[in-house]
Order: sequence, then structure tokens, then C-alpha cells
Amino acid sequence: QYSFLCRYIKYDQNMKRAQEAEARISSAGAELEQTRARADGACAQLDALSDAHAQQQARMVADTRDAEVALAERLRAYAQLVRRAARDTRADGDSAEALQ
Repeated sequence: QYSFLCRYIKYDQNMKRAQEAEARISSAGAELEQTRARADGACAQLDALSDAHAQQQARMVADTRDAEVALAERLRAYAQLVRRAARDTRADGDSAEALQ
């Protein structure tokens, strides 16, 4: 009977340890699922930020291109104005010489 009792106590202790281990495994599994859910949320956030960044870069490129085109048009207009002023100045000079 004593040996049976010792084996039963040992069995009971082992069962308690097994139950505790199962509880820890279950808890770790739940924690893992929460971590996965947080990681999935972080990935979705990162994807959204990446998309927003790409859109912003595209807008910046378009804005830069528009600014370059506008600047080129202004420079062209300024160059025409300078050429016209030079022609007018030459014409005025020629007129002044003709009058003398």
C-alpha cells in the first residue's frame, strides 16, 4: 500500500505539473495571438504610411515639374522682353543718329 500511495502522490504531482504547463502553454498561445494581431496592425499601418509617402513623393515631383515649367516660361518671357528692349534701344539710337 505504501508503494501504491507513493506512486499515486508522484502521479498527482506530475498531473499538477502537466496542468500548470498546459496553462502556461495556453497563456503563451494567447499572448502569441495578441502579438500577431499587433504585428498585423503595425504592418497595415506601415503599408498605409508607405502608400501615403509614395503619393506625397509623386505630388512633389509633379509640383516640381510644374514649377520648373512655370519658371522656364517666365524666363522665356523675360528673355523676349530683354530682346525687345534691346531692339527698341537700338532703334531709338538709330533714330537719334538719323536726326543728327
